[in-house]
This record gives sequence, structure tokens and C-alpha cells, in this order.
Amino acid sequence: MTIMQGVSAAARRVITSPWSLRPSGFAGLSDQKHGVGPRIHDLRHTFAVQTMIDWYREGLDPNKEMIKLTTILGHESASHTYWYIKAIPELLELASRRAELSLRREARQ
Repeated sequence: MTIMQGVSAAARRVITSPWSLRPSGFAGLSDQKHGVGPRIHDLRHTFAVQTMIDWYREGLDPNKEMIKLTTILGHESASHTYWYIKAIPELLELASRRAELSLRREARQ
């Protein structure tokens, strides 16, 4: 089993396809600091969030899966990886739904 097996197909395409960045130049996108369109490094936040969303949708526990994302991003600890997770509405809804289900299960016990 490789580390990439824990990553969805959509997220794998983001990190493995250099062609996904080429249209940015044609669209006139430019990073003022570096003078070029989006770099693969600029997609780290998107990749991290999309991976978390995929884990929630697949019924996986993001806390248990985080070591995979930490390794892929080359971080020494998960605390560095959590910096890349943005609170977007879809991720918040999935996490909230999971928490509600967990609380309901606990209340029944």
C-alpha cells in the first residue's frame, strides 16, 4: 500500500498533473510576488481541503487519516498540516454533520 492510496482520485490529479496549471498563463493569472501564474505550491491549501472533504464523504476519520496528508505535504507534524485546512462551507457542513451523528450515538448509549 502506498501513501497515495489514501488520497482521492480528484486530489491526486491536482498534485500529479503539471498540465492543470498551464491554462493560468493564458487566462492572464499572475502572482505579483513571483510574476507567474499559480504554482503547484499554491494549490497545497486546495489539495488539503479537498482531501479532507473526500475523507468525510468516504466515511473515513480525518484524524486517523491526517498522517497521510502530513506525509504527502512533507510536514514534520500534523500541526503544520492543519494550517492548510481552510474552513470552507462544504467542509464545515460535513464535519458538523459527523459531529452531530456522533453526539446522537453517545446520547443513545
